[in-house]
Amino acid sequence: MKKLFRIMLCTFMLCGLLSGCAAGGLSNQEEEDTPKEPVTLTLATFSANPATLSDLGMSDYDPSVLQMVELFNETHTDYQIEVEYYSHSDDLYSDGLSVIQREIVSGEGPDIIDFGIGYSVVDTVGKYTLDLYSFLDGEDYLESVLEAFSYEGGLYAIPVGFAIDSLVGRTSVVGTQSTWTMEEMIACYEAEAAESGADFILLATAKQVLGIILSSTVGDYVDWETGECSFDNEDFQKLLEFAGSFPTSVAVSGDDSTTQAYLNGEVFVMPVSLASVYDIAKYEIIFGDEVNFIGYPSAGTGNTIIDLGGTTALGISVGCDYPEVAWEFVCLYFTEEYQESLSGALPVSRSAFETLLESAQTTQYEENADGTSTPVLQKKVSFAEEGVIGEIYQISSEQAQQMLELTDRICSESVYDSTLHYMILEEADAYFSGQKSLEETVEIIQSRANIYVNENR
Repeated sequence: MKKLFRIMLCTFMLCGLLSGCAAGGLSNQEEEDTPKEPVTLTLATFSANPATLSDLGMSDYDPSVLQMVELFNETHTDYQIEVEYYSHSDDLYSDGLSVIQREIVSGEGPDIIDFGIGYSVVDTVGKYTLDLYSFLDGEDYLESVLEAFSYEGGLYAIPVGFAIDSLVGRTSVVGTQSTWTMEEMIACYEAEAAESGADFILLATAKQVLGIILSSTVGDYVDWETGECSFDNEDFQKLLEFAGSFPTSVAVSGDDSTTQAYLNGEVFVMPVSLASVYDIAKYEIIFGDEVNFIGYPSAGTGNTIIDLGGTTALGISVGCDYPEVAWEFVCLYFTEEYQESLSGALPVSRSAFETLLESAQTTQYEENADGTSTPVLQKKVSFAEEGVIGEIYQISSEQAQQMLELTDRICSESVYDSTLHYMILEEADAYFSGQKSLEETVEIIQSRANIYVNENR
């Protein structure tokens, strides 16, 4: 990993940053404004502090933040970055994000914020970070990804990488359309279940069906800016009623085969996360047929969701005195070399994304000591209890185009809040078990959600 960052350092010094980042650099500042003594910028991070890893019982953590800080500090003499560590807490007042917000409002606080893997657009609703669209220049970003992470037209934190969350099913079953409403999804499933007896998802229970759909659609029912909730609307009631049509538990037989369940058409859809360009080829192997990534049900234009894919999002405080310098640090994450090296996430850089797609369409080979070459296995397709069911060495041009189209039609960032999520599942349990009516359950969820959202926005 250290070698990778040294390569990046050389590339950075020789070639500069991407065109979009170069425009916001120090060249716009007058020489006389440059401090004579090094100025320290503070970076707040939710990454584990390496000095306390043993106290926390942790043996590993993501070192990229410290490596990027080291890279920046080695290439700058007038400015240096210092890291401060924050942590999340169930207590709203002591939660690190709340602390950062209060510090910035009071005129203190960090210059740069590394929000970490738990970032949601909700974290920047207060607009205490700068709109980063003002720093962007050029076309080397996937616009749909940035739009999905934007809030009221502003980009208050920029994602480093992303993954695409969707529902996938056989094209012959779910159709070729790119969106569906709650009504359309339910009607499509009921027609397929009546014909083939297919389960909605593998081993579906009421709570699983509700939880899976809600995890990527809860943002349809909450406005974090105004505090308004709409869990009493028709769409949510349909979802709750649909989920309630499934059993509260299912028996698993040792003879059941996950592989055969998909191949035999016993499963309607599968929730998936695409975090690699090779993932686009996995699900044709699993279903044994052409598939459509149709997304989650939505009353709007669609619900193909993205998340950070295990990476992070970065913001610049409104109180930062040297935003152009802070932007130079942010841009270290958007060199083509770094973006192409992401593991477990897709690059936000369009050129890096297209390079990976192009490369993935050709089988790669590695040279052996005896002069022969061996094809490089890019991904194994497997189920834990059944082992490998397929291997991927390359993707087709059609699959590459499908991946590009899927990325371009991303609609929103997954606004996931675990407390709200489990609160809804807790109240829904009473409905699933017959203890409360649909109307009573919806009323309680709406009331509790309203209180929670308004206390935490």
